[in-house]
Amino acid sequence: TKAFRADELGARVNHLTRRNGRSVLRAMDFGDLRPDLNKALLVRGENSIQLTKNEFEVLKMLFLNAGMTLTKENLIVRIWGEDSDTTENNVEAYISFIRKKIKYLGSGVQIKNVQGIGYRPEFTEETK
Repeated sequence: TKAFRADELGARVNHLTRRNGRSVLRAMDFGDLRPDLNKALLVRGENSIQLTKNEFEVLKMLFLNAGMTLTKENLIVRIWGEDSDTTENNVEAYISFIRKKIKYLGSGVQIKNVQGIGYRPEFTEETK
């Protein structure tokens, strides 16, 4: 069989189901968070916070690749495209925005910086 990445499979499944007018991947729970794919919300229990399009795309990419560390370059290529003028500083800014929103919700999810490599989500039961 042909080798593939999990995020690519998810994207292909989403694409095929959108053709039929519905989306199978409505939520990608990670820890105590649930991104709402239809409204670009980040939900924890009864609380939610709105994400910008790019914040949502970065978070979605991290959650789809949970357990893996994504490089800044990888995030840029997958979200903004290879020919984008987006810099690593832009990625750092979006990660900061996402972290603040996760903290606001009191979640045990953290976006960890893997020094010299990139970012990965982690979950601990400890919340505020």
